[in-house]
Amino acid sequence: MRNQDLEVIVIYQPVNQNQQIAWSRRFFERTFGAWQGETLVRESQGKLPERDSLLGVIFWIINLNFDSH
Repeated sequence: MRNQDLEVIVIYQPVNQNQQIAWSRRFFERTFGAWQGETLVRESQGKLPERDSLLGVIFWIINLNFDSH
């Protein structure tokens, strides 16, 4: 995505305080050790590709929006 114009949409909205964000009760007690297949092995993920940093752009957009109000 280098050297391309991008459209970024940022949505500000209140967080729903009533939304359950935790694990259900007894989730781990019911699921821990439940796998009965062959041993799971996580293979090497290799080297991650280099990415452009969007963090600076996001902060710039946020500051621009706050400065204009």
